[in-house]
Amino acid sequence: MRSKARHVVAPVLVAVALAACSSSSSTTSTSSAPAASGSAATCASLQALQSSVDALIHINPVEAGVQGIQDQLTKVQAAADAVEADASSDLGPQVTTLKDSLATVGTTLSSGASVSTIASQLATQLPAVATAWDQVTTTAASMNCDLSST
Repeated sequence: MRSKARHVVAPVLVAVALAACSSSSSTTSTSSAPAASGSAATCASLQALQSSVDALIHINPVEAGVQGIQDQLTKVQAAADAVEADASSDLGPQVTTLKDSLATVGTTLSSGASVSTIASQLATQLPAVATAWDQVTTTAASMNCDLSST
């Protein structure tokens, strides 16, 4: 019974926490001030990352289970790799911070620890993910890349 609870409760905690953390993750650049303009490839990579993050946030944790969440987390990490490759000069530090915080969450999810231990660890790790994501979206907005969800 404990194992089943871990497979249901831990993903629910992750999905709820990520949803709460990313409520401001959609960014639209509306500034009239001149800003650096992102290349089409960079903006496309950022939009793909936004899509991956949205898919992770909206995952049904009960249906997906820990493995499904880990799989989607891997997709987010791959999308972050693409952004890093396309925009390392503009977004390198922000994307590195995001990738590091996502990797920490992934390690926690795959740890096999008790639900209470996972929940405790995620309580400190997920705010770091949210902060890193906010830094990416803020920089994307300054590059005139529209990450608003459609």
